Amino acid sequence: MTRNYPKDRRMMEVNNMKKSLVILPMATLVLMMSFIAVASAAYAQSVVGYAPIGNGSVSNPNGILGSSPDGSYTQLYGGNLGDGGVIDVYMSSTVSSGAPVYLYSYSASGYYSHVYVYVSYDNSKWYLVGSGYVYGGPGWLYCGNAPITYRYIGIAAYDDEGWSANFFIDCIYSA
Repeated sequence: MTRNYPKDRRMMEVNNMKKSLVILPMATLVLMMSFIAVASAAYAQSVVGYAPIGNGSVSNPNGILGSSPDGSYTQLYGGNLGDGGVIDVYMSSTVSSGAPVYLYSYSASGYYSHVYVYVSYDNSKWYLVGSGYVYGGPGWLYCGNAPITYRYIGIAAYDDEGWSANFFIDCIYSA
């Protein structure tokens, strides 16, 4: 299915079109965040772990840390079928079920990165927030709403359908 999206947004095509992940224009996100108490915002505080998938890679794992975009990106790369990278981070505070999850991120030019975002309360049982193909950016990527109260986020970019993944994440925002 071919879609024409506005130039100021990037969309993720999602498996079976069940969910959609949307990059929001910065002005929209700033307006949305103005209604959220800053004290309740959570961000990536520390990296718990990261690993390549197949012959993929994770570069600059600490780039994802911090409460706002700073130009330092974590890269998840998978150049061939079966390759990718995954990172697991501990959030600055516990986030309630139903809270939206945003990544300040982009997919490198020419890549349709298949991205999966999971949350966990105890870093052992994981729940899917959203998955889909990301292209373009950078910008705030809305991944979906957390299905549980959580303290950990896991993000994977993976070439599972023959489309190489080259995904960059600057920071996470959830409240």
